[in-house]
Amino acid sequence: EARDPLTICMNEDKDWGVRVNSAYGLAKLGDGAGVAMLQQSYYSEDTPSEYRLAILGGLADVADPTTAPIFRDILSGSKDMGYLLMAIGAVEKMKDKGSLLELRAILHSDHAPVIKEKAEAAIYTIQN
Repeated sequence: EARDPLTICMNEDKDWGVRVNSAYGLAKLGDGAGVAMLQQSYYSEDTPSEYRLAILGGLADVADPTTAPIFRDILSGSKDMGYLLMAIGAVEKMKDKGSLLELRAILHSDHAPVIKEKAEAAIYTIQN
């Protein structure tokens, strides 16, 4: 029942926050258009940087396999603990075997122990 109103809000509402939150709702329903809008918003230069982590959180929660490249890039290139924890959680949730290389690299890096522990747990989950 929510799909049609969310689609209208995602495409037509004047408020950016309403559009992004509607996209998140659609993504949670498995709608590819919602996932695509969240990805576009994450990468957009028009998105305020303070909202980027929240959008990434939505993408991580949805854990759609099409978003795995975003999280793999974060795993291999970020030092930010918030981004890394979100990325590890996302690839673990989607059981993304393609991220094992990046997760293993974290184990041999200078990242904080908590990051290494989460990466190790994710590796275990993905492999089992």
